[in-house]
Amino acid sequence: MDNINKNEIIDLLKKGFKPNIIEFEFDVPSELMQEYIKEYNKEIGKEDLSIVDNIKQLDNINTYKELVNEIKNIIKKLGTLELTIDEYIQVINYLKNEKKLENADNDYYYVAYKESVKNLNGILKNKLYSYIDENIRYISSIEQLKEFEKKVKQCKDYININGMNYKIDRKIQELQQKKAMEQLYNITPELSKLISQIADGTLDIEQGMNFIEQQAKEEFEKKQTKNFAGLTLQQEKEKMLIKIISNFSAKSMEYPIKDLKATYEILKKLTNNNRERVLSTIVKNYINRKEYKMAMSICMKVPKTKDFTEEPYVRMLEKEIEKAASADKINISSLYKTR
Repeated sequence: MDNINKNEIIDLLKKGFKPNIIEFEFDVPSELMQEYIKEYNKEIGKEDLSIVDNIKQLDNINTYKELVNEIKNIIKKLGTLELTIDEYIQVINYLKNEKKLENADNDYYYVAYKESVKNLNGILKNKLYSYIDENIRYISSIEQLKEFEKKVKQCKDYININGMNYKIDRKIQELQQKKAMEQLYNITPELSKLISQIADGTLDIEQGMNFIEQQAKEEFEKKQTKNFAGLTLQQEKEKMLIKIISNFSAKSMEYPIKDLKATYEILKKLTNNNRERVLSTIVKNYINRKEYKMAMSICMKVPKTKDFTEEPYVRMLEKEIEKAASADKINISSLYKTR
């Protein structure tokens, strides 16, 4: 459980935060959360009732008129009480067993009772659906989402969960992508220094290659000790290079190019003479600093093909420059004046 105490949780409940959201956001065990809810109910003077217990009390009622009235009370209480998935399922299962009293067919309230049960059942299923949907939106942990998905699968006999399964899968993918991006742009001071030297054109290429090799080796060996079937050493080196290039391009204000020719030569050696990759890295650095004319002039200096057309990747970069410049309300034709 996160560093949050009982009083703080009760304060959140008083402010209108829903118990299930508090439970997931602060990693509060369900059993403990129920205890806090009871404390909260006592503080605000609300009767400490469980819907499940209320439903079971229906067994002690012997007239349909009383049953109808009690079901109405339960529906009213549903508006203020928060149920868990297990509680929703318990109540829905209970309602499957119709209560058949003596002279039921001649009792006016028998029809009303059946309508009340149908109404309550519909409300419970709608609330269960909303409960699941709300939790998917608020849960921000991949592990918690996977655990919650197991609970959702228990509901397949009561509501259509196909859409919910899709939402969970999509949310997990979004969180995984977010985590991957955070890892990509979370760099050490040593790596930041190396990228600065690339931008300055001062990096000693041998030292740079050794640094990448060492970092990749450490990452590879770390995963090997954990019996983790991860990337190969070569793949770890490529991953490190991607991290360098991505940060160089995206954090261009932090790593502005100071010596274009030197930076070009360094990147060419780091990428094993991959001209397309080098050009893309440099141009995006200029785009992100809004130096569109410079970015375009670099593209225009790339030699044409044998039939005097532009390389496809060059044209793609030019379109990217045009799009960024257009968003900044810059006349695109002015970018080509040097042509």
